[in-house]
Amino acid sequence: MYFVVSLDTCPAPDLIVSVFEDTCALDICTPAPRLQLFSIVIFGCITNEGYINRPSEVEEYCIFNRNQNACNYGVFMGSMAFLCCVAFLALDVYFPQISSVKDRKKAVLADIGVSAFWSFMWFVGFCFLANQWQVTKQEDNPLKEGGDAARAAITFSFFSIFTWVRVFYCSY
Repeated sequence: MYFVVSLDTCPAPDLIVSVFEDTCALDICTPAPRLQLFSIVIFGCITNEGYINRPSEVEEYCIFNRNQNACNYGVFMGSMAFLCCVAFLALDVYFPQISSVKDRKKAVLADIGVSAFWSFMWFVGFCFLANQWQVTKQEDNPLKEGGDAARAAITFSFFSIFTWVRVFYCSY
């Protein structure tokens, strides 16, 4: 939710300051639905089409260079980022009712810390998934299935970096 205050409609500059002081950084710059969508896309792409097998094999392997750690990392990060977004969305709803300045400060600092953490983790995830996708052999996927899902997971990991950085910047 974004607030736009036009200077033409405000009778006094003191009103702008009081509106800004009553409004939290969490209310101004939380793109939680977008972050939830990105994490669901990453989680869904990897769980739905991230495991493949050769026609002669029964056991399924991760599409990212047959490295189970790559798929496990993507699934874990997608699900945990989604839960984190839900928690901070609940905090965003509850925030106006927090009367203690110390508790509000803790909430904003937690938002800053968690946003910085997720920015870094999505950077690592993007690098890891992109590297594993780059070294994947063509003979591991002769039917060329799941490639679009793998590229989508990598792309949304990349977008998640900047979205979490934006949340960090707006919270700061």
